[in-house]
Amino acid sequence: MTSIASTSSSLTFIPRFCPFLNKDIVFVRQKSGTYLKFQFDQSKRQFLQVRCPDCRVIPLETDLVPLYPAWSNRLERYIIFVENLLNNEIEQYVYDKEYEGFQQVYQPEIRYDPKRSHDDREFFTVGGTEEEGVTVIKRDSKGRFRKEQMDWGTRQFRVMKPVPVRVLGGIREEEEEKSMMQSNRKRKTECEDKENKEIVVIESDESDDGKESKKQRKPEVEIVAVDRSRLSHKDILEIRRLAALMGNPTEAESSEEPSYTDYDDVPDDLLFDVVESSC
Repeated sequence: MTSIASTSSSLTFIPRFCPFLNKDIVFVRQKSGTYLKFQFDQSKRQFLQVRCPDCRVIPLETDLVPLYPAWSNRLERYIIFVENLLNNEIEQYVYDKEYEGFQQVYQPEIRYDPKRSHDDREFFTVGGTEEEGVTVIKRDSKGRFRKEQMDWGTRQFRVMKPVPVRVLGGIREEEEEKSMMQSNRKRKTECEDKENKEIVVIESDESDDGKESKKQRKPEVEIVAVDRSRLSHKDILEIRRLAALMGNPTEAESSEEPSYTDYDDVPDDLLFDVVESSC
C-alpha cells in the first residue's frame, strides 16, 4: 500500500471541472491543509483565484484508502476506517446502498486502532432486493475501494463505477458559500438601483430649473399693442365715391351700419388686442 506522505505529495494540485463556471479549475493545497481554487485566464496568461458554491474539495472514492471495518451498534452497520489522502486524516465511512457510494460518519465510541491488520481484501457484503442483488465492498490491487454488485441476469459480479463521497458538514459549507454569493449579488443590485435613482433625480432637478421639454412647454399669452387707424364716416363716404367712379361700387350705406366715430377720439396707444404668441 502506498504511504500517505508519498501519495499526498502528488495531490498538491487537484484538477476538477466546475459546473458553476463551466470551466476546468485547479485546487491548490496550502500548508494549513486547506485548498484554494484557481482557473487559468488565457488573456492574462496566469492563474486567477475563483469562488464558486458548487466546487469544494470533495474526496472521490479513489482519494480514500480503506483500512479495516468495524461494527457500530448505534448505526447497526459496518463502518470503515479510511485514510483520506486529501487531508491526511483517518476518517469513518459507511456504505449507502441507495446512493451506491460512501458517506462520512463520526462515531466517537469506536476508536481507530493502528495495530489492526490492513490486509483484508474483502470487508463486508450489503444485501439488497432480488432486482438489486448483493453488493460486496472490497479492496482493489491499488489499495482503493472496489464495489461489486451481483448481476442476476448473468449470475456474475460487475464492478460499480466510483462516485463522489458525501462528507460531514459539506451541505452546511455549501449553503454558507451560496448565501455569501447571493448577498454579494443583492448588494451589487442595490448599488445599481441606487445609481439609477440618482440619475432620475438629476433629470428631475434640471426640469425644475426651467429646462422643460417641448411636451411640457405651455403656450404663452401676451398683450400686444395694435396701431389701428380708425376711419371717420366722412372718409368712408369719400372712399365709396371714388370706388364708384372706378367702376367698383361698394354696398349702400345702411341704417344699421355701426358708427366709426365712436373711436375717433380714442388715442391709438390705448387700443390693445390679446393674441397668442407664435413662439
